Amino acid sequence: NSSGPPSTDAAGQAKTYVLYEGHVKGAVSFPWANLLVDRGNNNWKYKPKADLEALFTAAGYGPGDKASKVVVSQCRTNFEVQVNGFASRIILGYPTVHFDGSLIEYFSL
Repeated sequence: NSSGPPSTDAAGQAKTYVLYEGHVKGAVSFPWANLLVDRGNNNWKYKPKADLEALFTAAGYGPGDKASKVVVSQCRTNFEVQVNGFASRIILGYPTVHFDGSLIEYFSL
């Protein structure tokens, strides 16, 4: 009698289960890795400010939105939002908040 899901798939490969998947309704996917560039030897740096601004604008938030919109960064564990939040708040000066509970809290509500 099994008390949980199978630990391997039909091919015998280990399965990984994610407790929650999805996104907040109306949210825009914004992969944090797009904000960075590897300058060699794992020397990761933020892209130039103009490039960051273009990425945020393409995602629907531009410099003219500062007075009317707030960037809300969230992910499943609140690790990746630190990269987005630093770029939007510190580098670009956009009003930014982090959803501290992340998706784990959001989907449990």
